[in-house]
Amino acid sequence: MNKQTHTLVILTPAFAEAEGDSWLPAQESFVRTVNRLFPELKVVILSFHFPERRDTYNWYGNEVIALGGGLKGKWNSLKLWRRAWKALQHLRRKQNLLGIFSFFCSESAFIGHHFAKRNGVQHYIWI
Repeated sequence: MNKQTHTLVILTPAFAEAEGDSWLPAQESFVRTVNRLFPELKVVILSFHFPERRDTYNWYGNEVIALGGGLKGKWNSLKLWRRAWKALQHLRRKQNLLGIFSFFCSESAFIGHHFAKRNGVQHYIWI
């Protein structure tokens, strides 16, 4: 991976499963606008709950890492948070992280805040 290119990591409870999906228009519009305004910026999206399957796929040129949390109980949340933390650690090692952006003040923001604070990365939340 190229450590010269800046990477913005977006944390979200859910994200589109395919380019044709449009059930999260605000988030999708935000990502597409970032792509248009900052074409040199790499965007990686970590989706905590939906899609429910664990997968890495491409959405309009952006890497999406679906953590597959679904709507499971509290003990599974701890496993999900661990998967998210490990994914962020992997991205930190391989990419030049510009910052972390969390949609909503939820567990994704909680993980984003603590990871950013521990690793000296900027973190922003969109409520």
